[in-house]
Formats: sequence, structure tokens, C-alpha cells
Amino acid sequence: MSGVAFGGETAWKVQVLSGGITRAYHWIGCGEGMSEAAMVLYPTRPRIGAGAYIIALSSAFQYDDVRYLVQQAAIAARVMGMDQTVHTIHQIGSAIHDGLLDLIKQPPEPDWIRNATRGEVVGELEVRKDGKVVIEREVYQHEGGNVNG
Repeated sequence: MSGVAFGGETAWKVQVLSGGITRAYHWIGCGEGMSEAAMVLYPTRPRIGAGAYIIALSSAFQYDDVRYLVQQAAIAARVMGMDQTVHTIHQIGSAIHDGLLDLIKQPPEPDWIRNATRGEVVGELEVRKDGKVVIEREVYQHEGGNVNG
């Protein structure tokens, strides 16, 4: 079984916050071989059944609305296996709000990260329609069946 690792060398920035929350900035796939900046919140100490809460740059503007921010902070608490108390929701909301500027400033994904996560080239793909090539590209080891051109 494979998993996803946050923090570490493929993160742009990692910040350990008070309240047992870590905030890391990564890039997530958004189709067509493209990536998007993302803020990832997760428990500093791993917990059984705990996950990570991810905010993509394209949705960051929504967190400017206080009502939305509070609703999502409550969801994030549940996802991260934390108590859904007013105090915890406030901590998570602050972690999100305080991290938005860094998310906006995050640079595009470096080529070395994009290439490292794809693995080795294992083949070439060529799709033809009516005798004309419509997709032509390399297939990488860790693409998991993704054949978008």
C-alpha cells in the first residue's frame, strides 16, 4: 500500500505551529501534467485515522469569508482527528488565515520535484485519430494509469 508524505524535501516550506498543527506548502496535480500550489495542514504527531486538510491556491480566495473559514476549520479538525472544540477550530482557522499569504507567494513547482515524483520513463504513448497523432508523450513509472496528453 502506498501513501502520501507531507513535509520533507518536496515541500516549499514547512511550519510547525502551536496546538499540534503542521502547515506545509506543496504542489498538487491539477490535470494535464500541471500542478498547483497548495497549503497542507496535518497533525504534528501522527494519529491513527488522521488525515490532512489541503487548500489549493485556486480556492484560497474563499477563506477570506469568515463564515466559510470557520466551517472549513471545523471540517479540518475532523479530518485531522482533532477535537472539534471552539479552541481547536480557532487554532485551525488562524493557521489557515495566517498561511494564505505564503500560499499566494508560493512559486511554481520546480522541475526537479515534478520529475522526481513521476519516476522513470517506462514507455512512450502515441494516440492517433484518423491517421493523425493527437497525443504523443512519455509514460512515467508512477503515473498510475494517467494517460492525459
